[in-house]
Amino acid sequence: MTTAKDIMSTSPICVAPDHSIKDTARLFLEKDISGAPVLDASGKLVGIITKKDIIDTIKELKLPRMINLFDAIIYLENTEEYNHELGKISAVQVAEAMTRKVVTVDPQTDIAKVAGILSESHVHMVPVVDEGNRVQGIVSTTDIMRAIAYDNGNKGDNQ
Repeated sequence: MTTAKDIMSTSPICVAPDHSIKDTARLFLEKDISGAPVLDASGKLVGIITKKDIIDTIKELKLPRMINLFDAIIYLENTEEYNHELGKISAVQVAEAMTRKVVTVDPQTDIAKVAGILSESHVHMVPVVDEGNRVQGIVSTTDIMRAIAYDNGNKGDNQ
């Protein structure tokens, strides 16, 4: 039986609750990831932050209406208000945007069950945690696909 421990990514990128949304978005882009566990100062899982959480946080941002005329941008509204709103978003911390109710699995969870949890929960990754709620790794939909395609999770050889 292949388990979460067999296929998980063992060094997930994690962030702290006081990490800024702006820095988190930059981290996601630099590392080409779609989410990260959020750990408190003692290393325990307190939430998860995803691209969707970041987008949901900024969706209320009112972008200025503008037109493009003869290769010039003409703003139809006050851009100072937009810049103020953008500044507020940059100051938002992960704790304000993260999902607090995190779906997790333990290392011994069968990958078929993990796949079911991912599907039913409509998430793309699930933290693998021990009894102390410490993150041991992450199983993503990509890890499940790799397990199917390459002999139940033989990560390194067949990529």
